[in-house]
Amino acid sequence: EQEPEARRAYDVTGEVTVAGIAYRSQPQPEGWLVIRDKVPAPGQGRLDKWFRVDVDGISQQLAYPLLPVFVRQSPGANPAELPAREENFDLTEGSHLSYALQWFSFAVILLVVYGAWLKKQADDERRMTNDE
Repeated sequence: EQEPEARRAYDVTGEVTVAGIAYRSQPQPEGWLVIRDKVPAPGQGRLDKWFRVDVDGISQQLAYPLLPVFVRQSPGANPAELPAREENFDLTEGSHLSYALQWFSFAVILLVVYGAWLKKQADDERRMTNDE
């Protein structure tokens, strides 16, 4: 978290062009396992970290209005330059499908090993009863 004085280092004077894609505010996910943003009441401080982009919640902390969208900035020529851009993640079906196949393979291997262990236990028990 940065104090307001430290944020002033990022102030830009003059006209600024930002290249990117505009998105609507991200909705609050449903469910009881969801981490929720705790928006402070007016006059009770500032929330600097958000789990999702909530334009309405952010605008409540500012003295000026915001448009109902946010811009995800496209990577520039120098990615090390501030402001830091968010990394793009591969969320295609391919990566999800490979993880699904991987975990189903683990489940099949577990069932085969467990079945072999049960058969060995049954064989050992039969051997012990035949020896008596």
